Amino acid sequence: MRDLDITPFKELKRLKKFFIIIFFISILIISCSKPTEAQLKKGKIPIGFSLKPAYDNGYQVTRVEAIITKEEFYKSMNLTIEADSAKGTFYDLESGTYHIKVNVYENENIIATGETDAEVNAGETTIVHITLHILNGTGNLEVIIDWIIEKNFPDSLLFIGNSYTYINGGLDVHLKRFAETANPDWTINTSRVAYGGFTLEQHYNNPTTIATINYGNHDYVILQEQNTRLIQEPDSMYYYAELLDQVIRDAGAKTLFFMTWANQDNPSSIDDIANAYQHIAKELNTMAIPVGRAFEKSLQIAPYINLYQSDQSHPNINGTFLVVYTFYAFLYDKNPSGVAYPDTTEISQSYSETLESIAWKTYLDYNSD
Repeated sequence: MRDLDITPFKELKRLKKFFIIIFFISILIISCSKPTEAQLKKGKIPIGFSLKPAYDNGYQVTRVEAIITKEEFYKSMNLTIEADSAKGTFYDLESGTYHIKVNVYENENIIATGETDAEVNAGETTIVHITLHILNGTGNLEVIIDWIIEKNFPDSLLFIGNSYTYINGGLDVHLKRFAETANPDWTINTSRVAYGGFTLEQHYNNPTTIATINYGNHDYVILQEQNTRLIQEPDSMYYYAELLDQVIRDAGAKTLFFMTWANQDNPSSIDDIANAYQHIAKELNTMAIPVGRAFEKSLQIAPYINLYQSDQSHPNINGTFLVVYTFYAFLYDKNPSGVAYPDTTEISQSYSETLESIAWKTYLDYNSD
């Protein structure tokens, strides 16, 4: 779970000799953006440390260490130093009281250190002050940390795929409209990078895809592989999914997968498709939105509703709306049934209601596993 700008700012001031360092840190408690996996409820602490003022004042910062603890929980990290900044992110954090410690090193010597406790409560903002003591006696650094709790739904989504994603006006466009219709107080930002026939390999090697991930400030980036590739060359899908997942995590977002469907003339292939998506989702500690299983369920429950175009591969408008309803159920943990959408004559109200019900049944089936 745009773009939602969930990174607060922190300003670090050295009280003597005008030594100023900017320090960014936040905790994001994602309370309702679970699709279904418990880990998607957890938050993260992105940390950024501008080192230029330190260098300007004669310091050679070689390492910045951040440590967080809570009861028996312990995590430490050496921030990555690039040019005149240091940064890193703690992932998968529960809400609660954390002890925070920061150490700044010059070679083997700690030149500044500070620590404090912070109580984080859902729905509240806590301001925490850390004083970093300069150990050579030249002064103190004051850190002001704003703890910001994220909204209880993901409101920035990027879809990476091909024509299955952009057809019929775009999955991203319809999902935004549907979610905002169902929740009038929401503002959802969705976007896509999708080209006909594209594979995850092509997306990984496409500068536009990588730049959009890096600079989009998204909550979730949703990957969709080309169907023939994932059936015939699943190892290639896994390889490039892992590479893209690293790019996504480095950008501060979470990876999800768009499990596609079997061709109309080969319904049994859904098992290979589903297994491929579920395998890589498990490997990357995330999940695949089981749209393909919703298509399978629709064939069983309502075979009179055609979901395909004449090529028996791409979805018609019925199929696209089943995709939308399934994504809505899993992303927002809400029943899509009863929402007065779509506002289109291309799909009947009765078909829409049936497909909404099928999407919710698919969600309940996965939650009961």
